Amino acid sequence: MKKIIRIIETLKELKGCKTDGELANELGMNRAALSAHKNRGSIPYAEIISFCNNNGYPLDLILGDEQKEKLDARAEAQKRMDEAFAQYHKYLDLILTKGSSEQRKAAIGMLVVGADEIRQRGGDSSIQTSPILGEEKDETFAEYHKCLDLILANGATEIRRDTIGMLVVESDEIRQRERDTSSNETTDN
Repeated sequence: MKKIIRIIETLKELKGCKTDGELANELGMNRAALSAHKNRGSIPYAEIISFCNNNGYPLDLILGDEQKEKLDARAEAQKRMDEAFAQYHKYLDLILTKGSSEQRKAAIGMLVVGADEIRQRGGDSSIQTSPILGEEKDETFAEYHKCLDLILANGATEIRRDTIGMLVVESDEIRQRERDTSSNETTDN
């Protein structure tokens, strides 16, 4: 028996549905869509997850432990990626606020060039970068963060790697300079 058929039968039993049409309605889809999933052997994950959340059913009861583990692994990977993206934005903030003029220009230049390259390939054209380098306005900073988001989400591997590498190296240099300055002030006193 296909997995989708087992899942459909389990859901029908839980909700007391007699037909696939009744279940499709409970899942928030039409009978034809559920039938198409059944015929293809594909699982309508979004609808099943929503159904389980709305009705208080554990996913592993419906999908089985293996599928739940896959969903959990995807969620964990997404969480780690979100945390990494947040860290890259902190690096960018550090460079824009405490970096030397050369560091800011290098970072901004890389972001603008990378974002422009993505746009030329047909990526997101809604982000308009400021051509003014070193201008320290909040809205300009926001544009640079949008460039970073665009690069992280749509950039070729080489562009992402180079951008992340630059952010890490430059922010490390800034932190080291701050530590050196702090230790010099301590020894001077």
